Amino acid sequence: GIRVCYGRSADDLPTPDKVAQLVQLHKIKYVRIYDSNIQVLKAFANTGIELMIGVPNSDLLSFSQFQSNADSWLKNSVLPYYPATKIAYITVGAEVTESPNNASSFVVPAMTNVLTALKKLGLHKKIKVSSTHSLGVLSRSFPPSAGAFNSSHAHFLKPMLEFLAENQSPFMIDIYPYYAHRDSRSKVSLDYALFDASSEVIDPNTGLLYTNMFDAQIDAIYFALMALDFRTIKVMVTECGWPNS
Repeated sequence: GIRVCYGRSADDLPTPDKVAQLVQLHKIKYVRIYDSNIQVLKAFANTGIELMIGVPNSDLLSFSQFQSNADSWLKNSVLPYYPATKIAYITVGAEVTESPNNASSFVVPAMTNVLTALKKLGLHKKIKVSSTHSLGVLSRSFPPSAGAFNSSHAHFLKPMLEFLAENQSPFMIDIYPYYAHRDSRSKVSLDYALFDASSEVIDPNTGLLYTNMFDAQIDAIYFALMALDFRTIKVMVTECGWPNS
């Protein structure tokens, strides 16, 4: 089904109630927000729409240091609206390796504390905990079979992947084929980035055929996971898009 990201950093935005109505009108079943805004959570109550909410990077330090912070956030920001609002995922931090103040060392401790808070309420099997990443976590993505995580992030990624595998949570990735085209126009055609390619790209190591950059990038993540022997973790795309001008 179609999934949308609902960001609110802009002018003249419709109210959360109007957004919820619009989402229902277009029969969209999944929505990601980047925090746990009360008005948004209320607006999506009793709609049946699955919501992904987030702990912002600015809160990672406090969530990682004290279990009580995760407990009180869950009690005040999530529990009053659940299960009327169908919260299915909590992202703890977003693309931390790309942020100017690298908070990657706080992510797994914060995820652990959020999971513990969910366990106390018996919700850990219904609401999954993860964190989102940019494709910058890879040092190689072409060919897809050579996909490999950047060794400079190993201290952060290894414990995170262990957490995801143990708790059956997905590896969340924000993928933008546009950037691959922008940065390597001679190698990545516009058609290939836009799902319009008439020709195929063959991975010489596997013989797999790729008709678009999106699929190739997803497979690069899977191969990177397999290279570290994490074969059970599923990959979930949490952002994708194209410039509008």
